[in-house]
Amino acid sequence: MSFYMRYNGIILPIKVKEVGGRGPLSQNVIRSKTPNRPGTTYKKKEYPERPLPVSFYLLETTSLEELREQVDSLSAMLDVEGPKPTVFSDEPSKVYYSILDGEPDWEEIKHYGKGVLPMLRLDPLKYGQEKTVTSTTIINEGTASCTPIFNVEFTSAANEFRVQNEDGKFVRVIWAFVAGDKLVVDFKKRKITINYTVRMTSLDFSSNWFELRPGENKLTVTPSSVATTTITYTPRWL
Repeated sequence: MSFYMRYNGIILPIKVKEVGGRGPLSQNVIRSKTPNRPGTTYKKKEYPERPLPVSFYLLETTSLEELREQVDSLSAMLDVEGPKPTVFSDEPSKVYYSILDGEPDWEEIKHYGKGVLPMLRLDPLKYGQEKTVTSTTIINEGTASCTPIFNVEFTSAANEFRVQNEDGKFVRVIWAFVAGDKLVVDFKKRKITINYTVRMTSLDFSSNWFELRPGENKLTVTPSSVATTTITYTPRWL
């Protein structure tokens, strides 16, 4: 059985036989030693980078010249700056972000070539498709938390915009909004944009940026009935 790989938006000219690094969660536990006490104390956990080795072969060619051309084409597609979206056809709804790290284990037999691409995931999470909702009850179907973006268009005047989660964390924007104003609150970049201009001074200093946890998230947006709000987010999996 073989399948294909889409990298940086392009289907690579290879047949994929196997992909490693897609097993259960990998995590490191950070701990500390307490003087005069046995053992260690838990501090936190972190998710390390993960290899994503791709075992593949090129389609059999009729000449060495054609094989060289296939290799050159593949090399050009892999020569990128920074991790790029990586999708495998046996898992089409998930996106990894990877980059080639090292030299492929490459072998040629007559007009046939095969090897292993040493892809690396600096970001160990995988991503789903971006979601856009208007409800303030959001179901994050991923197994990891994710960050929302609020796009707000005011239909009448207001002096603030505030969104709060069930834990009491909130982000509040203070501004003399009028009908037609457009506000973007980007929780990932921690950025406030009003009418396409960055306005970080409008952010209440007591605000606490938060993430959407896995499962149900009930948010409260105030004031109500003064704006149309859409929320975008991208589910993530461990």
